[in-house]
Amino acid sequence: MPLRRPPVERELKFWPVRLPELREALEGQGGRLLFSCLVANVYFDFPGRDPDTLFRLRIAGECAELAAKGPRLAAETKARPEHETLVSDPRTASDLMAAAGARPVSREERWREEWALPDGVKVTIDRLAADGVPLYAEIEAPTGEQIRSAASRLGLDGAESAVITFEELCALFGISFHETAGTFPPSLRLRREPVYPACPPPAPSGKVRASVPYLSPTGRTITVERRGRGGYALFGASRLAVAEPEALEGILTMLRCRPKGTLSE
Repeated sequence: MPLRRPPVERELKFWPVRLPELREALEGQGGRLLFSCLVANVYFDFPGRDPDTLFRLRIAGECAELAAKGPRLAAETKARPEHETLVSDPRTASDLMAAAGARPVSREERWREEWALPDGVKVTIDRLAADGVPLYAEIEAPTGEQIRSAASRLGLDGAESAVITFEELCALFGISFHETAGTFPPSLRLRREPVYPACPPPAPSGKVRASVPYLSPTGRTITVERRGRGGYALFGASRLAVAEPEALEGILTMLRCRPKGTLSE
């Protein structure tokens, strides 16, 4: 069974932003606050990784997400293919990455606020623990035109903006990406009380639709089991529940794991 083409993420970063004014504009546009809480990002590396790709485990409250982002495709907005799936347990997800030959190289914490506009545009506001990087916003939408329209409606069209990654943003302000590692000080919170994402852990159900074994560069076998709803990653004695098994297969492929065949039910 072929994998679906990964969705393409299009986004643009804006800085510096004034939090009260931006929140007021978001509310005025019918924006809905999805969450505002501490987010921890663990980044992974492996031999031969394309430097324009990213592998990340994100933890926000009880929510854990594994993601892989491919090379950028467009210049006007940061467009890149992206595979992402919710996972049931961060520790087991890290073990899965190790089985696939990837190792954690950096962990950073930030306070992130995420909003959804009625037209499907997503707006995030990030405050980093590292000194020197200003409060910044990121607008994500299916098209560049939607991003520009949202920026104008939110009063961000006068701010600095760029098609850059988080690592490049840090470099712009003279900070090494690895200098952002560490614990987030409570004094920098964007809200006194956090609002956590509504993110129930994956609960796969239904019959097995397909079982796809992958051989990792380390010689480990990782089997992705697709069920009627969700699925599992099976490796050694471990089992990780995932919301989007096909997205996980995309991540494994980017990690240079090779499919050994498909067993369909």
